[in-house]
Amino acid sequence: MSSGFIIQDTLEEELRLVRSFIKVLEQETRALSETRDIQPLLKSTEAKNTLAEQLAAASQARADCMVELGFQPDQAGFTELLDLYPELEEIVSVLMDTVKRASELNTANGALIATLQNHNKQAQDLIKALMAEETIYDEHGKATPTKGPAIDIRVG
Repeated sequence: MSSGFIIQDTLEEELRLVRSFIKVLEQETRALSETRDIQPLLKSTEAKNTLAEQLAAASQARADCMVELGFQPDQAGFTELLDLYPELEEIVSVLMDTVKRASELNTANGALIATLQNHNKQAQDLIKALMAEETIYDEHGKATPTKGPAIDIRVG
């Protein structure tokens, strides 16, 4: 088996994992946008953590393979690798595009999470402000005092 095939197998595994990561990110996006059920978010977080570990291992395997083949595991090393094995250009290009897509989705989900956290904080602040007032209104519009009558307690 040629060295190009060994690194190709490594790159294909990394690509498979990044594609799986994107599917989980897309599920997370739907969960954040369409439902208020926490279970899908917990499930996606668990899947993301597992895939992140697998991606780190795959990235390390690729770096180790590149070093073993005599290349630095960086952009310059990729350039040299592609000069020697031009048949890898397509897989490397697809991998880079897919990694970029995953990063964009992850960033967008992070922004959505931040927005939801901000809305929750605003709702909490409003509830606290309402609770500080003397009277709030129930679901029927009836005034309900929030504080009981002051009781004068004297000792001695």
